[in-house]
Amino acid sequence: MIISIQTIYTEWSKKSRGAPRSLKRNSIPESYELPRSAVMIKDGQYICHDISSYEYDSFRPDEYEHIGEIGENIDCKCVRIKWQCASAYFRYQPGD
Repeated sequence: MIISIQTIYTEWSKKSRGAPRSLKRNSIPESYELPRSAVMIKDGQYICHDISSYEYDSFRPDEYEHIGEIGENIDCKCVRIKWQCASAYFRYQPGD
């Protein structure tokens, strides 16, 4: 089993609510291509791919990735997976 998690976080202020800045903010993709390292993931591993975009940086995407072993607790921004025995508990908490 392989797990891929992708989180996309965008932060803006009132300055970007209206045009022309809202056009830039709204052009942020809803999903991104996984990084090249994702092809190296083996059975029993996971990848967290975080993309953050901030108004102060012209919404330039900043990417971070982490590869780990399934069975470890996974904390990938607002997505958390906790493994216990043969079960997994998933938690999504927006705004973290």
